Amino acid sequence: MMIPLRTLLCFLTATLLITGCASSGPAGPRAASLDLSRQPWFPPVTRQQSFSCSQQVAIYYLLTGEWNRARGQTAASPLRRFSPYFAYSLLAGDQTGRSHVVDGWIVAQEAGIPLEADCPRYSRTLMHGYDRYLRAMKHRVESWEVLAVSDEAGIARAKSLLAAKHLLACDFQIKGTALRPLPAGSAHAGQKIVQRWGRTGPGHAMVYAGYDDTIGFDSNGDGLITNDRDITGDGAISLADRERGAFLVINPWGGGWGDRGRAWAPYRHHAVSRWPWSRSVASVKAAAPHQPRLTLKLRLRAADRQNVIVTAGNGAGRTLQPWMFSHAPAHGGGGGNVWDAFTSLRAPGPHLSAGTLAAPGGGPLETGHDLTELGSGSSYTMEIRPAGRGALAGELSAASFMEYDPSGRLVREVPVAGLPVKLPAAGGLWRTL
Repeated sequence: MMIPLRTLLCFLTATLLITGCASSGPAGPRAASLDLSRQPWFPPVTRQQSFSCSQQVAIYYLLTGEWNRARGQTAASPLRRFSPYFAYSLLAGDQTGRSHVVDGWIVAQEAGIPLEADCPRYSRTLMHGYDRYLRAMKHRVESWEVLAVSDEAGIARAKSLLAAKHLLACDFQIKGTALRPLPAGSAHAGQKIVQRWGRTGPGHAMVYAGYDDTIGFDSNGDGLITNDRDITGDGAISLADRERGAFLVINPWGGGWGDRGRAWAPYRHHAVSRWPWSRSVASVKAAAPHQPRLTLKLRLRAADRQNVIVTAGNGAGRTLQPWMFSHAPAHGGGGGNVWDAFTSLRAPGPHLSAGTLAAPGGGPLETGHDLTELGSGSSYTMEIRPAGRGALAGELSAASFMEYDPSGRLVREVPVAGLPVKLPAAGGLWRTL
C-alpha cells in the first residue's frame, strides 16, 4: 500500500515530538537546546563544603544522576543521592585538602559509595559502622570516559552525550571568573553567561547539564555574533572563533552563584582557556548492583592510619589487601589524559588521607571491606603491619570474616581469635577459630 508523502512526514514529525528528539549520531544531537537539571533524577543544587567540588561533581551529581535515571526514580530523598563526603573524607582527611574527580570514581569503583542516608552531607569524619560500608559496597562505578573538547568535533560529541542524558564534568579556574546577563531580546535574556573564566589559582570542578546552540555572546566586541569569522586573528576559523552556543553549567557553590547555581558557558572557552583541565570533559557509567560474597568486618583504632596495611588470607594460600588499607596503585592506566593521569590514587602510597583512624567518639572505627575476590575458605587469616612510617600504635578491637549467599543473606560470621588486643609495634598475624 502506498502512503502519501504528506502523511508519512506528519507521522515522522509526530514521532519526534513524542520521543523528544531524534537519536544522536556522529554529527551530534538535533535538538538545539537541552536542560537536564529540570529532570526529576537530577539532584538538588546545593553548596559544597570546603574544597569538595570534585566529589560533589563526581559522586553527588554525575553518579547520582546516572543511577536514578537508569532506575526511573527521583533524587528527592537522601535514599536516592550518593554522598560525596565518604570519598572526600578518605581523600582529604579533615576536609581542608583537595581531591580530583577521577579519585572519587576510583573510590566508588574499588570500595563502593554510600547514600546520603548513611553518610549525611557535611560529614567531617570517616564513615563509622559496618552495615553502612556493606550497603556502600553494592554501589559501584563501572567506568568513565574523558573526552577532549578543544575542537568542534569534541563539542559535538559532548552534546551527543548530554542528549543521551549523560551529565558531564568540566573543570576551569574559578578565581576571577566574570558573569554578565544575556542582553534583552536574546535567547535566555537576563540569565547569566560566563564572560570569562578565572586565570589564576587551582581548578574548580563543575557540571554540564545541558546546552543551547542559539545563545550568543559578542566575545571580541565588534557588535556582531558570528561563528564564521576569524576573531582570534590566527588565520583560521575554529572553535575559538565561535560566538554562538553554550553549555549549561551547574556550580557546586550552590544557589548564590549565577542564577540559583546555574549559568551558561560558551563552547569556545574550551579552545581559548590555558587551563589544561579545561580541554576535556568527563562522564561516568554506574555499575550493576554488586552483591559481596565475603567481607571483613573490622574494628580498629590507629594513631596513624596511613601507617596501617591489612592483608587478608583465605587459609588456602590466597591473600588480598582491602582497598582502604593497601598502598598499591589503583588498577588501570592513566588513560592518556590529564584527568586520569593527575590522580593521587594511581601512584603507590596510602589510599587513606592523613590522620588518626578512630570513630567520631574516639574509639575504634568500625569499617567493612569487600573480599569477594579472595574466595571463601574453611579458615581465614588477617595480618596488620606498618607501612614503614614507624611503629604501629592503637588497638585492634574485633574482626570477623562475613560470608554471604548470592541473595545477600549472611551465611556465617567467622571471628578472628585473640581479640581485643593492643596493636603490636611491628604488627602481627591473627587467625580465625
